[in-house]
Amino acid sequence: MAIAERAYQHAVEFARERVQGRAVGFDQAGPIIRHADVQRMLLTMRALTEAGRALTYDACASIDWASQNQHEDLQQTHGARAALLTPVVKGWCTELAQEVTSLGVQVHGGMGFIEETGAAQYYRDARILPIYEGTNGIQAMDLVGRKLIFDNAAAFNVLMAEIRADIGSAEAAGLAVQAEALQAAVQCWEGSAEFILQQQAGDPLLAGAVGQHFLMLSGYVCGGWQLLRQAVACQSEADISPQYRAGKQKVCDFYLQQILPRIHGHAETLQRAVLRLPRCLKKNG
Repeated sequence: MAIAERAYQHAVEFARERVQGRAVGFDQAGPIIRHADVQRMLLTMRALTEAGRALTYDACASIDWASQNQHEDLQQTHGARAALLTPVVKGWCTELAQEVTSLGVQVHGGMGFIEETGAAQYYRDARILPIYEGTNGIQAMDLVGRKLIFDNAAAFNVLMAEIRADIGSAEAAGLAVQAEALQAAVQCWEGSAEFILQQQAGDPLLAGAVGQHFLMLSGYVCGGWQLLRQAVACQSEADISPQYRAGKQKVCDFYLQQILPRIHGHAETLQRAVLRLPRCLKKNG
């Protein structure tokens, strides 16, 4: 997430300074940040980075709770919560870093491939991350096999209850539209988990077949949850500036409207993954 954040900052600085073309609604050429598609890319970079960073902090907090809390029941609860979120943080966030840094190159245009801009270096640095973390395929299999199936969704269900409570808080804070969007995503996520549990009996290949899609689906839902929590917190915190509050709200809305719908592709593909590899990829035909 640190590499993603730096790539985002770098892209924003460049977009504010690079003059090219006349954007719609302007009489003369100006910085490319005026163009709608550049704004889309920058908002995508920012939303993904903020969501991934928040989820990482949240998982780390559970690790602290599990190791430092004096109450055994809370140690166990947070230990299971951290174990569930760890493969999501390792897998989803490293996938995000590749997308964010790739968009950073795109914002720079042809200059993104020129070494002195630095944009391509972030992209190269991000590409190794899914391998450093033990390969994301292993993280995905861990999430499905050990944290969902072997646990019989116990920690998953506890997290579901926590997220639904936060959705209720969002509704009470006047963010009903945003809460409804996340609620629909949670139902999709829960349905995918139930499908996996129904299909897993006697099938050792299932975790590998559906793991990556379930991991990405989990990350996108958890990312939306984190951003909605931030938006709710900004509503009740009097010391936050109006500009900061508006920025958090904008990022949350953009994520829920433009990024969260990606879950439906992962959910549908996950259910079709039970077909396994095409015959042409199998040994001996």
